[in-house]
Order: sequence, then structure tokens, then C-alpha cells
Amino acid sequence: MFARVIAPLALVTLLAGCADDPDEVAGPRSDSSGSGDTGSSTGSTGSTGPTDPAPSSGKQAVSVTLRVDGGLLPSEEVQTFATGEVPPQGHSTADVRQVLELASDAQLVDLALTKTPTKTCCDLKTYRVMVRYDDGTSRNYVTLSGVQQPRLFDKFLSALS
Repeated sequence: MFARVIAPLALVTLLAGCADDPDEVAGPRSDSSGSGDTGSSTGSTGSTGPTDPAPSSGKQAVSVTLRVDGGLLPSEEVQTFATGEVPPQGHSTADVRQVLELASDAQLVDLALTKTPTKTCCDLKTYRVMVRYDDGTSRNYVTLSGVQQPRLFDKFLSALS
């Protein structure tokens, strides 16, 4: 009986302790594998972007890697969408083309993501997206589950899932 009461109580206490402090936020982060071009840390509401993505100065995405980790049952999932490569499980060649077209959209290339909390709860997932372009540059995006991002980025992230 004691264990039946304590275990749920401990879980509730743990989750309650994970609440964010809204004053402690940081902008999008970049890892050292990219160009460091992560955009500014503004609270942009974003834009939906054009229906047919337009490349930025002819810059075309050649690969997009999505790394998702964290959550209550910590796990890590990595998927890579690349020209000439086998599509990730559950995706088709058409999906890969769509992801690369979205990643080449000039508005996405220049998009600033919404700030993300620095102190996060244990149940949040971290989404890291690295886009490599045909000119040798790359762009990194980092966000957390539950953080509202511009619709264009949400559309891009949905295409990766």
C-alpha cells in the first residue's frame, strides 16, 4: 500500500519540478559540425512560405539529418534524407525530394527560430536538424517539443517525421 502511494506521488513531484522559468531562455543553438549559421534569437512568428519553395541564391539542400532524443523513456532516433541515398524507413524517394525542396526554401534558410528554454523537463524531446547544401555550407536548427515555432519550420519538421 505504501509503495502504491509513494510511487505516483514521486512521479508527480518530479514532473512538477520540471516546470520552466519563462525568463530563462536561449536562442537556437548550433553544434560545431555546421557553419554556425543559426539565425537570430528572435520571437519571430514566421511565415507559411510559398507553395513551391524557391532556392536561396541557387543553394540546394543535398542532405537533411534529423536527430531526435530525450523524452520520458530516453531514446535517440537519427534519420538522413539525402540525394542518391536509400530513404529512411517509412519514407519514399518522393518524401526525400520533398524534404530537400523544403530545406532549399530561401525563407527557411533565413528563418530565425523561436527561443527555447535552457532548463527543460525530462519529458521533452530535442529535435536537431542539420541541412547540408551543394555549396558546402550547412545550417543547424534546434528546437524542443512543445515550443511553438514558425509554421514554415513546423511544416519542414513534419515532413521529416
